[in-house]
Amino acid sequence: MAGTNVIRFYREPIVWLVLIVLLANAGYAFSGGGAALQVSSYETVPSTIYPGTTGTLQLSIQNTGSATASPVTIYYSLPGVSGTSSTSPGDIGPSSTAIVSVPFSIPDTASGVYVIPVNIYYEGGNDSSSIKSTPFSISLLVAQHQVLEVKTRSIKPGVALPGDKITAYLTLVNTGGVVNNVVITPSDNSSFNLDGTTQLTAGNVPRGSEKNISVPLVLSSTASKGKYSIPLTVSYQDSLQTTKSQTVKIGPVAVSDSSGQFRIYLDSLNPVEVGSEAKFALTLENIGTSDTSAAVTINQTSVFTPIGVSRIYFDDIPAGDNLTETMILGIEPTTTAGYYKIQLGIESNGNTYAQDVGLVVTATPELEISAETSPQLITTSSQTAKVTVHISNSGNSAVRSVYVKAGSTKDLPLSGTTDKFIGTLNVDDYSTLQVTAIIPTRLAPGDYQLPVTVTFKDTKNGLHTVNKSVDISVYSDSGSASFGAANSADSSAAGPSATTTGAGIRRPGNGGFFGLGLLQWGIVIAVVAVVGYFGYKKWKEMKDKEKGAKTEAKK
Repeated sequence: MAGTNVIRFYREPIVWLVLIVLLANAGYAFSGGGAALQVSSYETVPSTIYPGTTGTLQLSIQNTGSATASPVTIYYSLPGVSGTSSTSPGDIGPSSTAIVSVPFSIPDTASGVYVIPVNIYYEGGNDSSSIKSTPFSISLLVAQHQVLEVKTRSIKPGVALPGDKITAYLTLVNTGGVVNNVVITPSDNSSFNLDGTTQLTAGNVPRGSEKNISVPLVLSSTASKGKYSIPLTVSYQDSLQTTKSQTVKIGPVAVSDSSGQFRIYLDSLNPVEVGSEAKFALTLENIGTSDTSAAVTINQTSVFTPIGVSRIYFDDIPAGDNLTETMILGIEPTTTAGYYKIQLGIESNGNTYAQDVGLVVTATPELEISAETSPQLITTSSQTAKVTVHISNSGNSAVRSVYVKAGSTKDLPLSGTTDKFIGTLNVDDYSTLQVTAIIPTRLAPGDYQLPVTVTFKDTKNGLHTVNKSVDISVYSDSGSASFGAANSADSSAAGPSATTTGAGIRRPGNGGFFGLGLLQWGIVIAVVAVVGYFGYKKWKEMKDKEKGAKTEAKK
């Protein structure tokens, strides 16, 4: 029965017709298949993405099907942006590729991997009303700038001998990013190695924070005399767990030659600044096996002058111990900030040798800002006034990259050029910036302030900013007239032949007798009258004496 049914099934014509139609449709589906979209490749512009980057994601969308995909709409979600955005590249024909650009912005605080989900919707199957989709995700790797800075706090001792151990006190600064697993190693071919280890682990430095560390070092026994910067390799892992490495140079440290049985240290007790008197602790260490005494002579240089004494005595220094004395050096006012050396002469047991010690001289930059106006007397009807800003270097070192900018205010708006790049200002040098201030007709008389900002770099390349407001006085027209009338009154009081300076100082005129006015002639006459009176009185007394003498003679 079952076999009969099967035979009958294949003998029915309608069954064969249905099979033919189904097979035909199936053949079309598999051979034609309609449109089929896929992302063949993608790239970002720029190729490297950092926090805060704004760029585009370029997608290559390929139609591997046999029909046109139409219409094509691409939906995507951006990191840090709520909701979904879309773009439409139009139709994509069979065996064709379309390039689609998707804009994106990475947040400033981003780190690691950011995922952009994308979904492509289109029509293009056997049934024109059918909608297909191709979902996929794109991962963006957010790279990290070099965010680790290494600063030298100090190096102790500041002068070392070959084979000595020293300690570098450093500060690790994370300027904004991920800094994990910090490792410090000595650089290749360096005269300095880590003491007792091959690498120093400093741990993590959180974003925006600082971390103080100490690095024990040992100086090579073959190091030559001189001044050194110590190269260190600092590596850490960023937000992508990528190891970043940088070579930093810390210091400097002075290396002196081995001289007999002494080591000498010179440490500053107060800032060593241009034009100052600096106090130092001079330490002499006896590395010999017996007690001894020594004298240290401080030699004057073009930068340093010993004050008080130039020869210091160290009596009975025990073996393996040290003694410390205080000395004062004057720093030449005309020198510049930098690294200098001073030679110390050591005398002991009939032996004399010299040792150079390196010192760091600093300088304090200081700028003074003032202003003058033209006209000097600004009134409410002046309309405009020229303001000349003076920038003077009153510090003890030259400054460079000096840039000055004046700012407008609602009361005193500026027109025209308001800034100027000055460049270098030497000590006691100055420069000016002239701006035009608009005096509004509605402006009330009074004192107003004009903001001025000056930026510059010091001798250590440190950036400084000075903000100051200069005073601008505005008078009423009546007040100005009163001020002028007062000056005119001073001139008139001197008489018709007198003149005055712009400051109201009276000058003698050309009128009167022999260039003298009435007042001067009155004083002269009074003096002559007094002299004449006393002269006449004296003359009369003498005549009376002569007359008395003659009368006595006749008797």
